[in-house]
Amino acid sequence: MTLRERITDQDAFDHELGQLRAAQARGADVRAQLVPMLRIAGFLNDAERMGRDYLGQLDPDVSPARAHAARLRLAHVVQYQGRFEEARQLFDVVVEATAGSLQAFAYQHRGKCLLEEGQETGSLELLKAGLADLETALTMRREMGSDAELIESSALAVNRAQELVSDAPET
Repeated sequence: MTLRERITDQDAFDHELGQLRAAQARGADVRAQLVPMLRIAGFLNDAERMGRDYLGQLDPDVSPARAHAARLRLAHVVQYQGRFEEARQLFDVVVEATAGSLQAFAYQHRGKCLLEEGQETGSLELLKAGLADLETALTMRREMGSDAELIESSALAVNRAQELVSDAPET
Protein backbone atom coordinates (compact mmCIF):
# COMPACT_ATOMS: atom_id res chain seq x y z
CA MET A 1 0.00 0.00 0.00
CA THR A 2 1.24 3.45 -0.88
CA LEU A 3 0.66 6.84 0.70
CA ARG A 4 0.71 8.57 -2.70
CA GLU A 5 -2.22 10.54 -4.06
CA ARG A 6 -4.61 8.67 -6.27
CA ILE A 7 -6.80 10.00 -9.04
CA THR A 8 -10.36 9.20 -8.02
CA ASP A 9 -12.11 10.91 -10.94
CA GLN A 10 -10.01 10.58 -14.08
CA ASP A 11 -12.32 12.75 -16.19
CA ALA A 12 -12.26 15.61 -13.69
CA PHE A 13 -8.49 15.27 -13.32
CA ASP A 14 -7.95 15.31 -17.09
CA HIS A 15 -10.23 18.33 -17.39
CA GLU A 16 -8.33 20.25 -14.70
CA LEU A 17 -4.98 19.31 -16.23
CA GLY A 18 -6.23 20.47 -19.63
CA GLN A 19 -7.44 23.76 -18.15
CA LEU A 20 -4.05 24.38 -16.54
CA ARG A 21 -2.17 23.56 -19.75
CA ALA A 22 -4.46 25.91 -21.69
CA ALA A 23 -3.91 28.67 -19.14
CA GLN A 24 -0.16 28.16 -19.42
CA ALA A 25 -0.37 28.32 -23.21
CA ARG A 26 -2.16 31.68 -22.84
CA GLY A 27 0.78 32.94 -20.78
CA ALA A 28 -0.56 32.46 -17.26
CA ASP A 29 1.96 31.34 -14.67
CA VAL A 30 0.28 28.22 -13.35
CA ARG A 31 3.45 26.28 -12.59
CA ALA A 32 2.63 26.05 -8.88
CA GLN A 33 -0.59 24.21 -9.76
CA LEU A 34 0.73 22.35 -12.79
CA VAL A 35 3.81 20.71 -11.21
CA PRO A 36 1.81 18.51 -8.80
CA MET A 37 -0.76 17.69 -11.47
CA LEU A 38 1.98 16.56 -13.85
CA ARG A 39 3.57 14.53 -11.04
CA ILE A 40 0.33 12.77 -10.19
CA ALA A 41 -0.33 12.11 -13.88
CA GLY A 42 3.10 10.52 -14.20
CA PHE A 43 4.73 13.18 -16.38
CA LEU A 44 7.70 13.27 -14.04
CA ASN A 45 10.32 14.71 -16.38
CA ASP A 46 8.02 17.58 -17.35
CA ALA A 47 7.12 18.14 -13.71
CA GLU A 48 10.77 18.18 -12.66
CA ARG A 49 11.79 20.57 -15.43
CA MET A 50 8.93 22.93 -14.60
CA GLY A 51 9.52 22.63 -10.85
CA ARG A 52 13.22 23.44 -11.13
CA ASP A 53 12.48 26.35 -13.45
CA TYR A 54 9.87 27.75 -11.08
CA LEU A 55 12.05 27.35 -7.99
CA GLY A 56 14.98 28.95 -9.81
CA GLN A 57 12.93 32.03 -10.66
CA LEU A 58 11.66 32.66 -7.13
CA ASP A 59 13.57 34.99 -4.86
CA PRO A 60 13.62 33.29 -1.45
CA ASP A 61 14.34 36.63 0.23
CA VAL A 62 11.22 38.21 -1.24
CA SER A 63 8.87 35.28 -0.76
CA PRO A 64 10.37 32.53 1.40
CA ALA A 65 7.05 30.71 1.80
CA ARG A 66 6.55 30.50 -1.98
CA ALA A 67 10.12 29.28 -2.43
CA HIS A 68 9.65 26.61 0.24
CA ALA A 69 6.35 25.52 -1.30
CA ALA A 70 8.06 25.24 -4.69
CA ARG A 71 10.87 23.24 -3.07
CA LEU A 72 8.30 20.85 -1.57
CA ARG A 73 6.64 20.36 -4.96
CA LEU A 74 10.01 19.58 -6.52
CA ALA A 75 10.87 17.19 -3.66
CA HIS A 76 7.70 15.23 -4.38
CA VAL A 77 8.59 14.92 -8.05
CA VAL A 78 12.12 13.75 -7.27
CA GLN A 79 10.70 11.26 -4.75
CA TYR A 80 8.34 9.87 -7.39
CA GLN A 81 11.37 9.43 -9.64
CA GLY A 82 12.93 7.25 -6.95
CA ARG A 83 15.70 9.72 -6.12
CA PHE A 84 15.00 9.56 -2.42
CA GLU A 85 18.20 11.09 -1.07
CA GLU A 86 17.79 14.18 -3.23
CA ALA A 87 14.12 14.41 -2.26
CA ARG A 88 15.00 14.17 1.44
CA GLN A 89 17.55 16.96 1.06
CA LEU A 90 14.86 19.20 -0.41
CA PHE A 91 12.42 18.26 2.35
CA ASP A 92 15.16 18.84 4.96
CA VAL A 93 15.64 22.45 3.84
CA VAL A 94 11.97 23.18 4.40
CA VAL A 95 11.77 21.32 7.72
CA GLU A 96 14.77 23.25 9.04
CA ALA A 97 13.81 26.68 7.69
CA THR A 98 10.12 26.87 8.49
CA ALA A 99 7.67 26.65 11.36
CA GLY A 100 3.97 26.11 11.79
CA SER A 101 1.76 24.53 9.18
CA LEU A 102 4.36 24.53 6.42
CA GLN A 103 6.83 22.75 8.67
CA ALA A 104 4.19 20.19 9.67
CA PHE A 105 3.46 19.62 5.98
CA ALA A 106 7.17 19.16 5.30
CA TYR A 107 7.52 16.69 8.17
CA GLN A 108 4.57 14.68 6.91
CA HIS A 109 5.84 14.48 3.37
CA ARG A 110 9.44 13.82 4.32
CA GLY A 111 8.05 11.03 6.47
CA LYS A 112 6.18 9.58 3.51
CA CYS A 113 9.36 9.80 1.43
CA LEU A 114 11.32 7.95 4.12
CA LEU A 115 8.61 5.28 4.30
CA GLU A 116 8.63 4.78 0.57
CA GLU A 117 12.41 4.53 0.52
CA GLY A 118 12.35 2.18 3.50
CA GLN A 119 9.84 -0.06 1.75
CA GLU A 120 11.89 -0.08 -1.43
CA THR A 121 15.19 -0.82 0.31
CA GLY A 122 13.87 -2.96 3.16
CA SER A 123 15.37 -0.57 5.72
CA LEU A 124 13.71 -0.69 9.12
CA GLU A 125 15.76 2.36 10.11
CA LEU A 126 14.20 4.44 7.31
CA LEU A 127 10.73 3.15 8.17
CA LYS A 128 11.22 4.21 11.78
CA ALA A 129 12.54 7.62 10.72
CA GLY A 130 9.49 8.05 8.50
CA LEU A 131 7.20 7.10 11.36
CA ALA A 132 8.94 9.63 13.63
CA ASP A 133 8.42 12.42 11.08
CA LEU A 134 4.77 11.50 10.64
CA GLU A 135 4.24 11.47 14.40
CA THR A 136 5.87 14.90 14.60
CA ALA A 137 3.55 16.23 11.90
CA LEU A 138 0.51 14.80 13.68
CA THR A 139 1.55 16.29 17.02
CA MET A 140 2.21 19.68 15.45
CA ARG A 141 -1.12 19.71 13.65
CA ARG A 142 -3.00 18.77 16.81
CA GLU A 143 -1.19 21.43 18.86
CA MET A 144 -1.85 24.10 16.21
CA GLY A 145 -5.52 23.16 15.98
CA SER A 146 -5.22 22.42 12.26
CA ASP A 147 -8.21 21.48 10.15
CA ALA A 148 -9.70 18.10 10.98
CA GLU A 149 -8.85 16.83 7.47
CA LEU A 150 -5.15 17.56 7.98
CA ILE A 151 -5.13 15.89 11.37
CA GLU A 152 -6.95 12.87 9.93
CA SER A 153 -4.46 12.70 7.05
CA SER A 154 -1.58 12.69 9.51
CA ALA A 155 -3.27 10.11 11.74
CA LEU A 156 -3.88 7.79 8.79
CA ALA A 157 -0.26 8.14 7.69
CA VAL A 158 0.96 7.38 11.23
CA ASN A 159 -1.25 4.29 11.39
CA ARG A 160 0.07 3.05 8.05
CA ALA A 161 3.66 3.73 9.11
CA GLN A 162 3.14 1.82 12.35
CA GLU A 163 1.88 -1.14 10.32
CA LEU A 164 4.93 -1.00 8.06
CA VAL A 165 7.32 -0.82 11.00
CA SER A 166 5.64 -3.68 12.86
CA ASP A 167 5.54 -5.85 9.71
CA ALA A 168 9.17 -5.18 8.76
CA PRO A 169 11.76 -7.82 9.53
CA GLU A 170 14.40 -6.81 12.05
CA THR A 171 17.65 -5.89 10.33
